[in-house]
Amino acid sequence: MTARGPKELLCGLGSLVFGLLPLAVAYLQPYSESGGNTGNTSYSGIIIYNTHFHPGFTPNELPYIIAFSAPILGIVIGACVHSLSRGASARFVRWVSAGSRLLLWGATVILAIEAVIGLIDLLGLLLAPSLALGICASLLARDARSGSAQPTIRSFAV
Repeated sequence: MTARGPKELLCGLGSLVFGLLPLAVAYLQPYSESGGNTGNTSYSGIIIYNTHFHPGFTPNELPYIIAFSAPILGIVIGACVHSLSRGASARFVRWVSAGSRLLLWGATVILAIEAVIGLIDLLGLLLAPSLALGICASLLARDARSGSAQPTIRSFAV
């Protein structure tokens, strides 16, 4: 693991913590269903509504939870695999490292799109810390060879 590896790993894990915890708070809070007119009871002019509280989310929210959680998990998996396989030289490990970097960048782009769309109901603000850490992990996952490293011309003395 190189010097950028632990930072990339921490950014990926931070994206998990700051991404899934706000989603859990937003979606797993109790909700209620009113009992309708049949469950209403009246005692001396006071109407009591029977409500049934459910811990968790409605079945209609499950696709949204999966859609917002999947890119966060992609960022975590991509950052962890790439940071842990950064220093290896085997061909298979290099393919895994490149695939995890693609997963990391792709998940970050998808999370950015979801955060912009989520600004409609302020869910995007909950995703902002996770998105920022995902962008940091993606930037740290850049290949060191693709930066400013120029090939050097070696002259051989005769």
